[in-house]
Amino acid sequence: MKNLVMLALFIFHFGIVALSQEKGLFIDPRDNKEYKTVLIGDQVWFAENLAFESKKGSWVYKKDSNNLNEYGRLYNWKTACKICPMGWRLPTIDDYKVLLKNLDVDDSLQYFNALIDGGISGFNAKLAGWYARMKYGQLNEHTDFWTSSVYQPFKGATKAPYRFSLYLFDKMVYWGNDFSNYAFSVRCIKEE
Repeated sequence: MKNLVMLALFIFHFGIVALSQEKGLFIDPRDNKEYKTVLIGDQVWFAENLAFESKKGSWVYKKDSNNLNEYGRLYNWKTACKICPMGWRLPTIDDYKVLLKNLDVDDSLQYFNALIDGGISGFNAKLAGWYARMKYGQLNEHTDFWTSSVYQPFKGATKAPYRFSLYLFDKMVYWGNDFSNYAFSVRCIKEE
């Protein structure tokens, strides 16, 4: 019995250690805003949405400062590609695939639960909605994160940037391409 209790404590302890992530802070020298960071596998991610104000190409959901503090800013793709601070960059779709692999879970529901605010990964995705065609939508229902990757079905075709998405309705995690003038959230990843 004593050995069984010791084994259970050993599994519990190392299970907790395996799930815990190294957390840190980064201060953006451009505006002195402090961002939480998290190490997941060998990737260091912002653990919150970027909120840096650009002269053009970014919006705060419904122009409400409470939304800025909670969800960060929404950026069009052109702005998203150059908005991360020095030493950080906009992730590729492959970076997000590595992130999912590092979570070591089995299905989209588990990915969603691990990545969402309060999930075991420490990524803390907030459902920040979007801005497109002069409308805001899906706050607390859906979020998209721009990637630097583009989809081009054949040479000469219009390039469409990829986004990484979480959707509350079906608790899914997925990626797809979208219009570059739509505004989505940005998570930065540390350059290697």
